[in-house]
Amino acid sequence: GTGAMAPLGVALGALTVPCLLVAGAADTQFAAVAEELAALVPAGRVALVAGAGHAAPDEAPAAVVELVRAFLAGEPA
Repeated sequence: GTGAMAPLGVALGALTVPCLLVAGAADTQFAAVAEELAALVPAGRVALVAGAGHAAPDEAPAAVVELVRAFLAGEPA
């Protein structure tokens, strides 16, 4: 769970690949964390799933798939 691992935020600046952080828009805590982490990744981007909370892939699977598909296709946010 949260806090069980040592924080790795500092290492995120070394990533050289694009990175998509997905969170449910209704999960304000983890949406904020996604924004913070994306700011540490040189090519980081956040996608918030409208109408979804903490379990976005379960709550809105088609929306999550579309966000990931668009990201992998290189489409703008």
